[in-house]
Amino acid sequence: MISVLLVIILLASVISGHLQKTASFISACGMAWTAGIMPTNYSFDTAVYEKYYPFSPQTKIFEQGYMHISYFMYNHGIDYTTFRIILYAIAYLILFVLVIKVTPKPALFFLLYGFVSFLSDATQVRNFCMLVLVMLAFIILNKVTPLRLIISGISLILAVSFQTTGLIYVVAILVYVFKLGQKPGSKLVSIYFGSMLVLAVFFIVFGNTHILSLILNRFIQMSGRSYVDQAIMTYSTGGYSRYTLLYAASYAIAFMVIHYLKKRVGQGNNWYYDAMYILFLVGVIGMPLTIVSSGFERILRNSLVIFIILITRIPSYYWKKDAENFVIIGSLATFVLCMYGAGYFTNDPLYMGYYVKYMLHFVATQ
Repeated sequence: MISVLLVIILLASVISGHLQKTASFISACGMAWTAGIMPTNYSFDTAVYEKYYPFSPQTKIFEQGYMHISYFMYNHGIDYTTFRIILYAIAYLILFVLVIKVTPKPALFFLLYGFVSFLSDATQVRNFCMLVLVMLAFIILNKVTPLRLIISGISLILAVSFQTTGLIYVVAILVYVFKLGQKPGSKLVSIYFGSMLVLAVFFIVFGNTHILSLILNRFIQMSGRSYVDQAIMTYSTGGYSRYTLLYAASYAIAFMVIHYLKKRVGQGNNWYYDAMYILFLVGVIGMPLTIVSSGFERILRNSLVIFIILITRIPSYYWKKDAENFVIIGSLATFVLCMYGAGYFTNDPLYMGYYVKYMLHFVATQ
């Protein structure tokens, strides 16, 4: 079984400290393959994407970037499964390159990511592609040049053309670009965080009102999607459950862990850390939105992927000499709550846990 083999390879690399990039590359390939061949009869989102695969971009079922690529593949005789394999192969290759750039422990990242977020990303292809492209847009700006700014802008536009939620990262990347020119100790990130917090309070107060619907209407129209009313209904009146509350709780704990580590460990003026930290803070607005409607839980899940990157950037000497209980327990609690929020531990046909054995091919699909 591919998933079991990947866990063994990653564990061996993490424990030994050797062949980190090789193990990570093998894992990225294995995850791309597993996500690509996801059985559609045991994954609701995948079944929906397969149903609309032959549809032209003029139907505007999904965002135009995704629609144009899928329709191009369909017109060239590529079946849906092959299309998914190709798309996930490209996305996981980009993720692999980004991870080995950002963290010295890529094998640990892929190991934690595989348990915490992989299955969700393997079913929600548009959101995963959006996240990878947003990360690329940030990381490429470790050196600001006109060419890099253009490439970063194109990457961000592509991200939004896959998933409208990408629009929320536009403000984050503007803050990041302006911060690069600030002196150490700049208050720009604090202002950004404060703005996110104010927006969070706003959506808690007005989340189920006409105001949120108006904002969503404008965002969804910008994405080029049709069925605007249906999309607004999904996001503005979706309600919440104990699972969405678990997602919110997982981010809240992750937030406390990261800020505790910033005080105890610090990261200097590292460009990559700054980029990932600002991306992580997007979850501040995602937390109340998720409580308002479960449709926004992807914002938190994306931030928790960034949390894994930030955790794996912690210097080795910290874990060996000063591994405090708060950080260890807090990180484990974040991961477990996130997995509970995704329904991994619920053996009910309404939740993902029931289908894990099929999605990972532990049990043959019918």
